[in-house]
Amino acid sequence: MNALQFLVDHGASVLFLVVFVEQVGLPIPAIPLLVAAGALVGAGKMSLVTALLVPIAASLPPDLARAVEQAAKAEGTTFSAWLAQTAAHRLKLEAGRQAIAEWERENGPLTEAELADGLARARSSLGRAPAPAAERRSA
Repeated sequence: MNALQFLVDHGASVLFLVVFVEQVGLPIPAIPLLVAAGALVGAGKMSLVTALLVPIAASLPPDLARAVEQAAKAEGTTFSAWLAQTAAHRLKLEAGRQAIAEWERENGPLTEAELADGLARARSSLGRAPAPAAERRSA
């Protein structure tokens, strides 16, 4: 039996095992197997659902995977698109935090007025009403 036939016969199990082992931290790269799974999908030898869901199942805790699936469905998007959008959003937030930290290192801490102005601008750009006075924090 050659490697291709082995993957055709046992693809889901092998895919799960290799992705899981990589997630645990052992130096077994999953990328080549994921590419092979894609080729098998293209050749009609593996289902697309198997090629997509098995690696997710191996790399995310079940509760998190269900929560992501529900959030994606609620937004009318796919699991992967929701993860990509969420990751992009998180990276933008982190870039903003780093930019503020760098600015404060160079110019000193933001004043209470600057913080309030920044919060008002952020709420406005998100289409939210200004924060009530009780919600505003003092420094």
